[in-house]
Amino acid sequence: MSASLSARAKWTPRLRSRERLVSRLCYAGLVLCIELCASAALSQNEPMRPGEAFVTRFSGVTAGAAPTLNQQGTVGSIIDLRSPGQPPRGQHWIDEPQRRPVTAAEVGQVFGVALDDANPPNIYLSASSAFGLHRESGGQWMPGMWGPAGPGGIYRLDAAAGYGPRPFATVSLQGRKNSGPALGNIAFDRWTKQLYASDLETGMIHRIGPDGRDLGRFDHGTQARPNFTDG
Repeated sequence: MSASLSARAKWTPRLRSRERLVSRLCYAGLVLCIELCASAALSQNEPMRPGEAFVTRFSGVTAGAAPTLNQQGTVGSIIDLRSPGQPPRGQHWIDEPQRRPVTAAEVGQVFGVALDDANPPNIYLSASSAFGLHRESGGQWMPGMWGPAGPGGIYRLDAAAGYGPRPFATVSLQGRKNSGPALGNIAFDRWTKQLYASDLETGMIHRIGPDGRDLGRFDHGTQARPNFTDG
């Protein structure tokens, strides 16, 4: 009995020491996990950084007998291009690091992308028919085809607001709304602080001011090439 008590007396301090060590390791692991989670959350909310790009894509469709546009599908997000971990051989990058996604429910299908010269930059997206024109059986546009600004819509993702999208401008021609061809690409001119957007329905290039107003249009078919039909 005394030998058993003696052995227990000898081992108890060692066991307690191990328990304290395990407890400290668990605590350190928990702290590290919290720090990593906090760091990831901050990274998700950070504005665009040098070496990142905003990339648009098709939202996809839902499964089922009557597929519809996936309104929760991502149509654009910030992608980190700095460390792809593989050479650029034209392959599909499956696990690219991306954040701040925008969905079809928010802006519909988009294609054109422009960044302004603010620091950090704001992002502009243009409505697109590049992924097809999707209608319901009754002829109405399928939800997720266009955002609230319609097929002539341009959206601004404000850096100061965490890149939450909002309608910025709606391109039309003398009050005639875009019927579905939507817009092509857009570009930002840092000298005039204006956007230039191509309208695929009319062929016009519209000049959009920093407040979203249409400041005029350019007909590249008649103004840029007046002698195209000669000879």
